Amino acid sequence: MKNFRIVQEVRGVMTRFEPLTAEVLNTATNGEVTLPEVKAALESLGLDLEHVVHDPTRHNLSTFYADYQRGLYLELYLTSEYPQSISQVFTRILPKSGEAVPELDNQDWECFYLRRVPVPMAIYDFQQRYLELPAEQIFSIWYSIHKRIDYSNSMWQPKVLSYVFSLAPAAELPAADEDGLLHVLRVLLLSLIYFYNSGDTLSEADKQILVYFSLLHDLGRTSEDCDDDHGDASVAMIHARGIRVKGIRLSAKEYRIAELMIRLHCRDDQVGFDTIQAAPSLSKEDKERTCHLYRICKDMDGLDRVRFNGLDYRMLWTEYGRRLPLVAGCLLEESLLEAIDSELKIQRDSM
Repeated sequence: MKNFRIVQEVRGVMTRFEPLTAEVLNTATNGEVTLPEVKAALESLGLDLEHVVHDPTRHNLSTFYADYQRGLYLELYLTSEYPQSISQVFTRILPKSGEAVPELDNQDWECFYLRRVPVPMAIYDFQQRYLELPAEQIFSIWYSIHKRIDYSNSMWQPKVLSYVFSLAPAAELPAADEDGLLHVLRVLLLSLIYFYNSGDTLSEADKQILVYFSLLHDLGRTSEDCDDDHGDASVAMIHARGIRVKGIRLSAKEYRIAELMIRLHCRDDQVGFDTIQAAPSLSKEDKERTCHLYRICKDMDGLDRVRFNGLDYRMLWTEYGRRLPLVAGCLLEESLLEAIDSELKIQRDSM
């Protein structure tokens, strides 16, 4: 019998939610599947056709079973081939008729959104359910969804974002000694000098990646000793504390690239390049871009080794970076914290 199968696969986000009609089904399957056949297959699993939604703008995974009340979501793929075992498989994993999925009953929100709600339906579910979620968990739940979706900013309703951010925990940055903070500021200034003066063809997103890296790359460092793992510790701290940098607007993929920079900046160069090339979520073009940004980040961080008299400019990767040691040395003489305090005072006085 012609029918459909359910597959576990993620392809972007659903933006339109139309009922699955006979006309839509005929177009989607070239007449190979009829609506009564779909209805019968669903009913054999104890499911109702009224919960099926379809997005005609999508080519892949355009049809979902979405029972919001039960927290039951299934990715539907219409085809004329229907494995005979599918009813038995889904009978074992589906909740009993009329019951909610266990994660929803137990209010285990992390598992619910990770295991039960397909990424294309996550924004749909959250924006209906957010007022029911525990206030102390709302930001972490939202962030776990947001970071998994490329280019999701415009898909969130303003009222939802306003509510989420009103409940966001205050960032608890570790107490930084003055030298550590000054190092961060010098790397930031060197990165901006590179961006604006090197002649390198970098995008605005590349600049934001450099800024993000500069501000957070040593967050997990606890001493000035050699520490190949403090990049990983920095990223772990960013995630654990939900740290966001005001003004940074990156896609989920670009955040992954920025975090790769942080993870790898303290590793051997070749280990970094090999890790980037092995990244499964990056295309060939993405990997070339990431390697280029990796070289810049390594150089801007490395330039501040002038404070130890430990910089060999010949070891820097970028041509323009090799022209900056004197600039890096001059930054050591600047009262950066006083300059920032003065600027903040000017801004406060003008408000």
